[in-house]
Amino acid sequence: MSAIALSCIAFVCISGGVLIGMLLRNTLPEHHLSTDAKDVVRLGTGLIGTIAALVLGLLIASAKNSYDTQSTQIKQRPVSSCSIVSWSSTGRRQLLSAI
Repeated sequence: MSAIALSCIAFVCISGGVLIGMLLRNTLPEHHLSTDAKDVVRLGTGLIGTIAALVLGLLIASAKNSYDTQSTQIKQRPVSSCSIVSWSSTGRRQLLSAI
């Protein structure tokens, strides 16, 4: 799915939620619109936002760790292959000199 299609779906869902909330506000009983109920909703929204930020931070850290690991492996691959070649040639020289 393309990024534009995904953003359009998200926009429609958010807009639909706003419209449903506006319609439900008129039909809710008064005790659901008290300051205590509004504070609970704000607290829940803040908690969800904090958890989402934490998850995104962990996701970014994991991706960076994976990238750094692959980058290090790519940089060390030529060095390790050169050391294997030099070790094997030295080993052959020692083996040939012993015979």
